[in-house]
Amino acid sequence: MSETEDAIETGIIYLIEGVGGFGLAPKVMEGALRGAGVPHELRHFHWSHGFGRWHADLTDAENFRRKASKLADSIMDFRTGNTGRPVFVVAKSGGTAVALSATEQLPADSIERVVLLSPAVSPVYHLRPALRAVRSDLTSFWSPRDKFILGFGTSIFGTADGLIGDAAGRVGFRLPAGVDATSDADYRKLRQIEWDATMQRAYNYGTHIGTSMPLFVRYYVAPLIGGRSDSDTTPAAGAST
Repeated sequence: MSETEDAIETGIIYLIEGVGGFGLAPKVMEGALRGAGVPHELRHFHWSHGFGRWHADLTDAENFRRKASKLADSIMDFRTGNTGRPVFVVAKSGGTAVALSATEQLPADSIERVVLLSPAVSPVYHLRPALRAVRSDLTSFWSPRDKFILGFGTSIFGTADGLIGDAAGRVGFRLPAGVDATSDADYRKLRQIEWDATMQRAYNYGTHIGTSMPLFVRYYVAPLIGGRSDSDTTPAAGAST
């Protein structure tokens, strides 16, 4: 076994659910990722106030900061004891705020890849600190069809970072003024994948639950974090923007 193969087999993936503490998304993701042959350790990172307490999760900024620091510490502890082994973060909806805030606290190239599923943070979220901590890229799946949760919901209750209006999971992240994604070293690592009709074959119809569907996780997320691509039988990934 080569050194690279050994590193791939012994990495870690932090799975972070959305608001409400239901615990379903990480369990679904774990099963789908294992089914796709992902070799890494899978670790659920719990940050919620508890079952059904979605409003507290969404509005408690101090909890976001505290749990993000705890996640950053956990990642650094793993890296200290496992030099060279890759770290991945996969976060859903409101949990993306925890993932991004934690990533911002890490040194450059600390994480191999961050995957955001229907991010419930604002489109103008300042991504540069997080992008600097990512070695490969930060991939965000978004859908203009996510109107109820990330359109109506965040226009009433706000995004996970406290702004009123559509979330990035519905309209995509906006680049800061003057930033050219093709030449900016940090923003070249931002990969945004918009929902398209081919994803319906993975039971993702563009609504908020779509990025949590087991086949979507298997076909679109697993290949990003060491799983089999199954390229002959699976739907093609959507175009990056």
